[in-house]
Amino acid sequence: ILPREDEKYVIETTLGTGYTFGNGLSANLEWTHLGGGLSGSEWANFTDAVSANSPPTSTASAQRLAELRAMANHSELRRDYLFLRLFQERFAGTKLQSQLVVLHGLEDGSGSAALRLEYPFTPETSAWLYLNRRYGGSKDEFIQRTERGTVSLGLVHRF
Repeated sequence: ILPREDEKYVIETTLGTGYTFGNGLSANLEWTHLGGGLSGSEWANFTDAVSANSPPTSTASAQRLAELRAMANHSELRRDYLFLRLFQERFAGTKLQSQLVVLHGLEDGSGSAALRLEYPFTPETSAWLYLNRRYGGSKDEFIQRTERGTVSLGLVHRF
């Protein structure tokens, strides 16, 4: 429970469970409620403000749009989310480590899905691939964020 500026209290809670299967697959599932998140009508006001300032027609509307886009990039804007994480240390009997993470907004059905694969060549050196994609409708929370998807490659050497 967190105090708000207007001295009312907001309830934030997370309930979850985890389980590791016999084959080494770990699964975590969580539900999070953020009482300070935007309600349906507040979200509609937010998306209406984005639409009213897109494309910007003045310096003021460009500044307002930038502020709204910055707000949209916060990790959680709405009230209820499901989080799923699946992790496999040795995928299909190989040394490949795999992880799937999904953050799903319950109000509008939008979300983000990410896959990370890492292959250790030696104890000190590994390569990884990271793919992330947001999904949902044009006015949904995760689609309002600046980036829609990410592809990253990496090589790590520990000294």
